Amino acid sequence: MNGKTLLISGVLTLGLLAPAAPAVAAPADGGPGLGGLIGNLFDRDDHKKHKKHQKDRKKKSDRRNVSYFRIDGEIRSVDRADRKIVVDLGKRNRTVHVAKDAKIWRDGDRVNLRDLRRGDDVKVSGEKRNGRYVAKRIVAD
Repeated sequence: MNGKTLLISGVLTLGLLAPAAPAVAAPADGGPGLGGLIGNLFDRDDHKKHKKHQKDRKKKSDRRNVSYFRIDGEIRSVDRADRKIVVDLGKRNRTVHVAKDAKIWRDGDRVNLRDLRRGDDVKVSGEKRNGRYVAKRIVAD
């Protein structure tokens, strides 16, 4: 067969299949059918995948500005309204914001921010985001 004959036979074959396409595309048993399978081969969700990849990448880039910290010191002040504590590190003080979901412990028991007092020795750990210290865990002695 030459190219012209092959082209004509292909067009005729497609013309014969076209009337049967609705029956093949939606079979009675609820399966995908031949039309659905062929459609899946050519269905391209690259745009959706690309958008999801961009979101994932943005989340990762947000984490690039995050580092983790741990400090040991003595509480100088507790600001319950703004959820901040000032910890004396010896030569300097550090202001630490206390996250709402922070876990605060004293002598093995869970306590609240209002239970922390000036002079408590604490071990504070959390995340440093954009120059701001955010406590995720505080252990007071």
